[in-house]
Amino acid sequence: MLSRQAELTVTLNLLAVAGPEYVDFQPGAIPVVSEERTASLLVEAGGEWIRQYAQAVFLGSAYEDWYHHVERFCDCILRAGRRKRFGRSRTKPVPAALEAA
Repeated sequence: MLSRQAELTVTLNLLAVAGPEYVDFQPGAIPVVSEERTASLLVEAGGEWIRQYAQAVFLGSAYEDWYHHVERFCDCILRAGRRKRFGRSRTKPVPAALEAA
């Protein structure tokens, strides 16, 4: 197990890596779900605790539907991001013929 300081360092590094991907995210925050132990690290790192859940969604029978809903939502965001050239997924330059499209 990591020391508290090492856990905080890892948390800060993960948030620093994720941060640039959320620059244009409309809510203006990075949504993070955590278990109790690491929630305090997120608050220490500047996060805002919103609420405690009594049961994780994946334990319910509707998890499969929820998973597909989230997957469709994320796909939509990724497609929009690619159209607007957000993120780092583009490794090759866009062909000139597609630039005008």
